[in-house]
Amino acid sequence: MSHYFVYSEILKKVLQLLYMPTDIQITFLGTASAQPSLTRNQSSLALRFDGTVWLFDAGEGTQHRLIQNRDPSNNIKLGKIRRIFITHLHGDHSFGLPGLLCTLSQNVTIQDGYQDASVDIYGPPGTRRYVRNSLLSTYCRLGVKYSVHELVYPNSDLHLTDELHPEEILGLNIPQSVDSITSNLYWDVFRDEETSVIAASIKHTVPCLGYVVTEANSPGKLRANEIIPILKSHSKEFQEQGIRNPLALLSSFKNGNSITLPNGQILNPADYMDPERRGRKLVILGDTSDPSNIQPFCNDATVLIHEATNSFLKSDSLDTTEQQVHEQTISHGHSTPQMAGQFAKAINAKQLLLNHFSARYKGDQSPESVLVMDEIANLAKSAFGTDNVLTAYDYLTVTVPRVQL
Repeated sequence: MSHYFVYSEILKKVLQLLYMPTDIQITFLGTASAQPSLTRNQSSLALRFDGTVWLFDAGEGTQHRLIQNRDPSNNIKLGKIRRIFITHLHGDHSFGLPGLLCTLSQNVTIQDGYQDASVDIYGPPGTRRYVRNSLLSTYCRLGVKYSVHELVYPNSDLHLTDELHPEEILGLNIPQSVDSITSNLYWDVFRDEETSVIAASIKHTVPCLGYVVTEANSPGKLRANEIIPILKSHSKEFQEQGIRNPLALLSSFKNGNSITLPNGQILNPADYMDPERRGRKLVILGDTSDPSNIQPFCNDATVLIHEATNSFLKSDSLDTTEQQVHEQTISHGHSTPQMAGQFAKAINAKQLLLNHFSARYKGDQSPESVLVMDEIANLAKSAFGTDNVLTAYDYLTVTVPRVQL
């Protein structure tokens, strides 16, 4: 067996570890507006990545949707839910939260990682008091700790002296920040080494948020064809230094550490790396008739999830006009498919997912329902200028792949 073959096999394994692709899966648990229907539950969606689940909104029946899911390939484990983000406190986005916490706490194990962890909930002012009072007044005890972090305004009532629930860890009050470039206000909600979440106010009939989930950029591709011959040419000297497999140095090299050859020459990673890969960006908006305040943070989104509550369809022409539907939709704090498409175009989104539909628009897969939803999608496509539009239905899962080598 040649040394080259051995080196090649080692390199493959190293690169597999360095570029382990993790798809993000978006599953819609509820796509109705206002009230549930026979085919749509109230608002909620799950984001799955790196073995964890984040929920956005928890309308009534969210736990039912999680439990009743019978698709083994699309299974969302209650015990994997780590963070819950609430866009606003209208009941169709929040009534399911207390019950979900109770059920979640009965379905976790030490293996799920909850031994020393808590469920983190984020939302507008009032979220903490709503969750706390719901649990206290119904004498609910939980099997896990929880914290509610409120995205506060300067004059928000923080309820710091209220009685805490026994399983409650007092959460943060996250103040607004000012973007240094646009002067727009936003909240720095969460960040770690891999992911950040910011939020900003969007226009609705009550305080409402949009969230932007951004993945950290990844290092560029290592140009192995350039550096392998160099390492191979010094393999004997490396072995004399106790380094049996010089290619094992590539892992550290990929992370930014230079390699000093036996002859003293220093190899710098920047000289053998392609430019870094931009991380994925997901924009998840609550109900809105105008999301322009969050626009500066949404540019070049990989996916935009935008409501499209009401539409003017061909079958409506005998009873109303497109302008009347547009004005009525805005007066209720909502959007049409065209408005969603215009915003997607403005931020240069790659894909637009429409949700939060009136009960008029069924979410089943009957030919009649599919035709209606196709017409709604086409309205958004005409404004977006691309065909990359989907109308969501309950249990629809959309995969957002990571850039492959």
